[in-house]
Amino acid sequence: MTPRARAETARTRWAQRWIDWRGGMLLIAHQRILLAVILIGSATVADAMLGPLLVPFVRDDLGGNAATYGWMAMFTGVGGILGAILAGRLAAQVAPLRPVVVGLLSVGAVALVRYNVIVLPVAFISFFVGGLGAACWNVARQTILQSETPDGYRGRVFGASRTNSSLMLLLGTTVATVLFGPVGVRPLLNVSAVL
Repeated sequence: MTPRARAETARTRWAQRWIDWRGGMLLIAHQRILLAVILIGSATVADAMLGPLLVPFVRDDLGGNAATYGWMAMFTGVGGILGAILAGRLAAQVAPLRPVVVGLLSVGAVALVRYNVIVLPVAFISFFVGGLGAACWNVARQTILQSETPDGYRGRVFGASRTNSSLMLLLGTTVATVLFGPVGVRPLLNVSAVL
């Protein structure tokens, strides 16, 4: 294949991806439940802020080390497993947006406690409860996206959703990295908890 043909193929692929993404976004904009789920998914900006901030928080505020950080990740994982099981059982029994909203609110509430009550056992419990809530809202969000999206648009809607989440991850990481020095860790963690 010539360089010109390769360039033309690349342009065609990018044009098709743009068309598919745009189609997914148009469908999302016209279906309120999908729009709500995608907008709620923008909360990933808060999760992204944790990346650059959590290690200094564990080290400086909690007086922990790598093992402490590992235990927190383990508590989050156990909470996530139990949350996914709970969300799966609740899926047929409650309104679809309820686990999304309750999960997000619980994650934010326990994060506010975690970053303002600086006691190691409280942090461990809050990571467990946060993992539980995060799994509930993520499972419910994915269920809504799958059940409310017509078959022919599912790939486009999921692509648009992942693009939105990726942009929010980039934004959150950038904000935390840039403001870490001038603002400090705990104020930014509190902002992420509220988001």
